[in-house]
Amino acid sequence: NLTEEMVAEYLEHHRQPSNQDQDNFLLE
Repeated sequence: NLTEEMVAEYLEHHRQPSNQDQDNFLLE
């Protein structure tokens, strides 16, 4: 399971242009 901290670290290194990209990352 991903924690908010892990998601935050991912976003810091991989700035996404839209929330849809974040959803795709979580689904993978």
